[in-house]
Amino acid sequence: MRIGEMAETTGVSARMLRYYEKLGLIEPGARTSAGYRIYDDADLERVFHIEGLRGLGLSLTEVKSALDDPDHRIAEVIDELIAESRARLREEKRLFEQLLAVRGSDVTDWRAALNVMNLLKNLRSHDPAARQDSALRLAPAAHPRMVARSAIAEKDLNVAGALSWSMLQAGDVALEEVSRALASADREVRMRAVRILAEAAARTTAGTKQSERSEEIFEHLRGALDDEDTDIRAVAALSLGERGGLVAFDELLRMIVDGDHDVQASEVLAQSPSWHEAALDTIGALLNDDRTQEQRARLVQALAEFEDSDELLLELLDDPTPVVALTAKAILRARGNMP
Repeated sequence: MRIGEMAETTGVSARMLRYYEKLGLIEPGARTSAGYRIYDDADLERVFHIEGLRGLGLSLTEVKSALDDPDHRIAEVIDELIAESRARLREEKRLFEQLLAVRGSDVTDWRAALNVMNLLKNLRSHDPAARQDSALRLAPAAHPRMVARSAIAEKDLNVAGALSWSMLQAGDVALEEVSRALASADREVRMRAVRILAEAAARTTAGTKQSERSEEIFEHLRGALDDEDTDIRAVAALSLGERGGLVAFDELLRMIVDGDHDVQASEVLAQSPSWHEAALDTIGALLNDDRTQEQRARLVQALAEFEDSDELLLELLDDPTPVVALTAKAILRARGNMP
């Protein structure tokens, strides 16, 4: 068939067919006596292959490699295209969210809109100072999801603190976004989320305008007590324990026994009047269980945080484990209560 027929059959213009030939993508097998190109069924199939590969997003150079190289792995190319498409989708989604955020800012002129866009862009800057500046200057309530997602992704502690503050001002939408991150498969994301919630709990308890949300924050922290990661559970337990959350009691005791932030856990257990007596009784029972020397040493050391633990410490002066007896003696001596 002549080039006009080929163009009509394939839907590819004659000009593009000539360009394909120039690139070496197709080579008509014959020509008429007048020099016109003649295409056969093999050429037709090749053009359809070219268009199919272009439809997948391959460049013409990649198309030529795929068609000419029998070892070319089309699956690998498709995987690369998928990765590139995902990256583009993420950027498009980010731009979409930025535009929604700008519209939510009630800006009235282009200068104000560009200022908001720059602040949102700086939240993703490689410079921590720029990210922190944007976190402090943005109107959080107008960009709750952006602020929350930036806070979850932030690795710099100073910037994270600023973003946590912004998140508190951003309302329930931001809080919901952070709490969802507790279900992430990424351990670091869950850790950042629980730290933000712990910071939020500290600020709301201190009497900020968001105090009505404290119970919701505590509920999310309670959920974090079931996390498989001990460090995440520890952050949640310490935050809840500092506010008298009895649900953290067992986890705080576990932390003492395992040496996981045991000093902080001891301080939290000792400060709460709601479980003070129960904590002393439980520590006494744990000391009498079949524990390792290191675990018993940590338990007796925890008694230093309990002002009314003298009776239990006196019983431990004759403990067969030297480190336990010596620790009990040292605590009593420091209090001036050695017999």
